[in-house]
Amino acid sequence: MANLPQTYVGNLTADPELRYTQNGIAVANGTVAVNERVLDKQTNEWKDGPTTFMRFSAWRELGEHAAQSFSKGQEVILVGKLSQNDFVDKEGNKRTSYEVTADHLGASVRFGTTEFRKSARPDQNAQAQAQYGQQGGNVQQQAQAAQAQGYSPAQQQAPGQYQAPPAQQMQQPPVQQQAPAQQYDQSQQYAQQGQPVQQQAPQQQAVPAGVPAAGANPFGPGATDGGMF
Repeated sequence: MANLPQTYVGNLTADPELRYTQNGIAVANGTVAVNERVLDKQTNEWKDGPTTFMRFSAWRELGEHAAQSFSKGQEVILVGKLSQNDFVDKEGNKRTSYEVTADHLGASVRFGTTEFRKSARPDQNAQAQAQYGQQGGNVQQQAQAAQAQGYSPAQQQAPGQYQAPPAQQMQQPPVQQQAPAQQYDQSQQYAQQGQPVQQQAPQQQAVPAGVPAAGANPFGPGATDGGMF
């Protein structure tokens, strides 16, 4: 008959001890105290029978989760295959020990509640790390290629800071120097020679045809206004 899994329910005698092999495989070891319940036929009551200590080993993720989840005195449910180990103690006596290779470990909710929290699978973590590393390598290669071509990325301006555009230099047109007035030169020349300055007479405006000039007789030469009446 094949070695079928057995189920044991008991209390942990200590916190599960987690260690790793030379190949990096995790294994947690612990001991479950299994109290057999016996019915007393005289009193018709259930009593604790002899205690059996079952040592177990949980490998890989099961062992890591057990070490993080369980503590001393907690009631657990152990499911696994029982194996027998024969050995000789320090005094030379032959001994026999039994150990369960755990397939499942769970918390008993007979005296309390528990909460399950799912953890990520190792292959998913490795895949996520590989993708992240590949993306980081691509970015680094692009940056190195840009630097090799002599391109330096522009420095990004910090948010909230305003940088005014460079002021354009306005070129003023050259000032045109006005030639000094001819009249001013003549006045200065006369003043140096001690001669009076001659002012130019104002220009007379041209009188239109048919309009008498100022001071002229509108009735013609030698005529008076009395000759018309």
